[in-house]
Amino acid sequence: MGCCVSRAADDDSPHRAAAGGKPFKRDSLVWTADTPITRTQLEKQRETFWETAPTFEGRPEIWQAIQAAVDSSDLTMAQSILDAANVIIPTGNPSEGCYDELGNRYVIPMYCLVDPTNLMDDNDPTTASAAAIACPPCPPTAGSALVAPIDTPKALVKENTSNISLAGSEVSLIPITVRLSTAQDIKVDISRHDETVASLRTRIFMQAGNNITPQTHTIRLIYLGRVLPDDDRIICETIPPPGAASPSSAESHKTSKTVVIAQGAVIQALVSKI
Repeated sequence: MGCCVSRAADDDSPHRAAAGGKPFKRDSLVWTADTPITRTQLEKQRETFWETAPTFEGRPEIWQAIQAAVDSSDLTMAQSILDAANVIIPTGNPSEGCYDELGNRYVIPMYCLVDPTNLMDDNDPTTASAAAIACPPCPPTAGSALVAPIDTPKALVKENTSNISLAGSEVSLIPITVRLSTAQDIKVDISRHDETVASLRTRIFMQAGNNITPQTHTIRLIYLGRVLPDDDRIICETIPPPGAASPSSAESHKTSKTVVIAQGAVIQALVSKI
């Protein structure tokens, strides 16, 4: 007498997932960048993420396996890679978290999984100016990685912006760019010598919009591959005019808990839901 094997009606995917997870999928993933970006800019963001992801929580070999799966255009091959590494995706969407056999959680940004709906053509001359505004040139950074769990940050330092003053004709606020792991760039004006990592985080929450708040999200800041502690001071170095001597003010303020950033620098911000 023969036997029969049954399976759930919706389990018809050719790329089966490991027990406890669902198959890796892309077809239902959709996202739109805050400002239109080009293919080159998108690939740069992806490269930055994957270069630095293994330097944080999680296992380097698992990061490599996840990257190989995400980069594969063959979903069956991608699922095989994940299964071989014992990576489980509970929802089938890596941006909502995937886990290794030790319970470490890995969160992959949407911009690494699918192209945005407002992706621009690099060769289209009409998009050149828009691209420059969407993603201005920035000094090399080690990028960012989004991986949970992330410890809840210390109490945010509230800064009284009314105390920000002008020194002679020199404005004490310096503009920088904060690149959120949600693929959003925001411009933030910070104090040249009286800023801390915690107070910068407060400014980010104030400008990021109602969808990112201290009650719903945590933010960790990274500059040149280093996670910045809350009590570190931030000092901005201005770019002197041609022929002028380099300013020495930043040097005089340096301590072991000081972060010196260049004017117009980009600081990475890792955003995670609480």
